[in-house]
Amino acid sequence: MPVFNLTIPDTSPLIAYDGTWGDSSHIDSAWVDYANGTFHATQEYGASATLVFNGSAVYIFGARRDNHDYYTTTLDGMSTTGATNLGGQQHRLVLTNTFTTPADPWVDIDYMVITSGDGNAQTQSADVWLDDGAHNIAYSDGWDTSPNGLEASYYMNTMHRTNVNGASASLLFNGSAITVYGATSTDYGLFSISLDGNDPPLLLNGSAPVFRPQNMLVNVFLFANIMYAVRDEAVMAYDLCAQYYAGGLSDETHNLTFTNADPNGSWFDLDKFVVSTWPTFETVATSSSSSFTQGPDPTLLSPSQAEPV
Repeated sequence: MPVFNLTIPDTSPLIAYDGTWGDSSHIDSAWVDYANGTFHATQEYGASATLVFNGSAVYIFGARRDNHDYYTTTLDGMSTTGATNLGGQQHRLVLTNTFTTPADPWVDIDYMVITSGDGNAQTQSADVWLDDGAHNIAYSDGWDTSPNGLEASYYMNTMHRTNVNGASASLLFNGSAITVYGATSTDYGLFSISLDGNDPPLLLNGSAPVFRPQNMLVNVFLFANIMYAVRDEAVMAYDLCAQYYAGGLSDETHNLTFTNADPNGSWFDLDKFVVSTWPTFETVATSSSSSFTQGPDPTLLSPSQAEPV
């Protein structure tokens, strides 16, 4: 597969926030300086943000400001300030607010970047875009196609949506990777994703403080039949955030199923699908070892040391 970076905006459902975090507050005049005008910030000690992913490297980007203090980052339970040459297995990245000065309690996240692929930058990818009404997408009962006057926000001015718990949609496709786009909003909620029925469904939350169309709610990459989640693809326009990404797939037909998993009548919608195909090889190159960069202190990082993780 090709080498590529996946850019995961702070608004992506694939970043799990624990504790009290603010989402893109416009009370802070500096919001315009963040990528796409969004950021997540917390002043709560112990508040954390977690990303589960597969890739060869991972980076966290945020601001250095005079009211920011220490934070910690761990990868697979180990304190680290850098992670490169990682193997293909699933990894867990956690950033935790660990300020030491109550007057400077803040830490924020702008976006994360995951590097993925097999190291062959010359591999070419061919992409096919499918609208939500494509013939190979089957919807259960409980879906409608009303965009509530927001047609211009969706690809081809169309979408499918449901607020019925358990309503599902299945896409049959052949390809090396797939990315799925839909919206997040105030009245959107939990949904799950399953690929080929072989993996435990991935449960995600589409809730957001404002309407955000064409959102890559999740990227999932399939490597050696292991599904793992990442979040947004840098080759797409930054304000488009996909719901799902799966890559490294075999040549046979795959079945991707989405289900509204919210018990409170919240919405979930589907907008478009991008199926990518690249040459397959007898073997896939993987890193033989992982490289961790230990921080200057095993538990704390100051804002002046806040290089990308």
